[in-house]
Amino acid sequence: MPPRFPAVLLAAVCVLTAAPSLAAADDTHKTAGSLLTDCGAEHPADGVEAFWKGHCLGMIEGMSVALNATSSGVCLPDGVETGQLERVVIKWLQDHPERLHKSRLIEVRSALTAAFPCKHKH
Repeated sequence: MPPRFPAVLLAAVCVLTAAPSLAAADDTHKTAGSLLTDCGAEHPADGVEAFWKGHCLGMIEGMSVALNATSSGVCLPDGVETGQLERVVIKWLQDHPERLHKSRLIEVRSALTAAFPCKHKH
């Protein structure tokens, strides 16, 4: 994966460490279901849809960088792109509708951990 700006990594780590408090918050744009909606617009029709699509992609990219840089159990392969990560997360959410009320941060982590687990050498 190409080098990233340290600020992106720092922001993603801050988001990850805030996950428990965010999970308990009653904010519609913090649930996995709202993330599925935000990510859903393939071709945003207006500025609002484009904003939420960008929010979705940025959150998934930031989380993936932070998870890949820490010992989180996520090991992204070289060359993985944000669009692929988005498709992995969307599929996870569609396959687990019983989890849509949960924190988007926790569910993105669950999706990426399931799709890109680290292979430990023994």
